[in-house]
Amino acid sequence: MDWRKIIMDSIVVAIIGLAGAVLSAAVVDAKGYKKIAGKIGSLKSDTLEGQHEAIKETIIGKTNGVEKIIAERTNGVEKIIAERTNGIAERQSSILNKVDSIDKLLTQKETEDRFRLESMNES
Repeated sequence: MDWRKIIMDSIVVAIIGLAGAVLSAAVVDAKGYKKIAGKIGSLKSDTLEGQHEAIKETIIGKTNGVEKIIAERTNGVEKIIAERTNGIAERQSSILNKVDSIDKLLTQKETEDRFRLESMNES
């Protein structure tokens, strides 16, 4: 019996087993990391300015066309308001003229009545 051969064979088997275990663990970890990365996404290492630019691009992408929709909807509202308020300035002017004429008549009546009272008091 050669003890050297037995010891060397067992050391080689242990090294091969260790290498296999390390390789197996690395493959399993790589699969696990891929599963995790697939669920949470990949992380980018970027500057704060780069993150702001990415957020800005995302916001612009998500809000693309919103301004056009708002403009279309408010344009219809503006037309309706214009139709409903058509001639309001003319009507307001007419009402103000009528109020002014009534005020003048009342002022004249008041003046006439005051003059009559004064003439009655003098007589």
